[in-house]
Amino acid sequence: MLTRPEQSQGAPPTPVDHPHLEALYRALDAFIDQALAAGDRLLLTPLVVLETVATLEHARVFQLPAAEAAERVLRLVQAPEIECEQRECVIAALSLQALGEGDVVDEYLVCRAREPDVRILSNDRELCRRAAGKAVWLRDLVDEAEGRGRRVPSE
Repeated sequence: MLTRPEQSQGAPPTPVDHPHLEALYRALDAFIDQALAAGDRLLLTPLVVLETVATLEHARVFQLPAAEAAERVLRLVQAPEIECEQRECVIAALSLQALGEGDVVDEYLVCRAREPDVRILSNDRELCRRAAGKAVWLRDLVDEAEGRGRRVPSE
C-alpha cells in the first residue's frame, strides 16, 4: 500500500537519507495486509492522522517538511483499504497542507466548523475568524465570565 508503485504516483520520493521511512512503510504494509487478511477493519481517526503528521514534521528522526508530511499521510488516508472517520475534512486538511496552503489542524477545524451542528472553541483568533461565526475565541469566554467582554453568541 505505502510501498506499492500505484500508491506513490505523484507523491514525493522518499529521500535516500530517510531509509527508516522505507522500513516503516514496509512494516505498515505488512501490518495492513495481515489485518485485511484476517478480516479486520482498518480505522484511522482524525486525532491519529493529525498526530502522525505532527510526528513526521517534528520528531527528530523524521523532520519532514510540513507539505511532505501531509502528502505522505494523505496517501494512507486515501487508500481504499483504510476507513477514515470524517474522511472529507481529513482529506481537505491534508491536501491544503500538502499544497503549502494551510496547517492541517487549522484546516481540519475550519472544515468541521462548516457542519451545521459543530462549533469550535479555540485560542487561535485567526482560526475563529476563518470559521465564520462558528468558532468562539477562548479569550472572549474568559472576558465574558469576568464581566469584561462582549456576550459570546450562541447558535
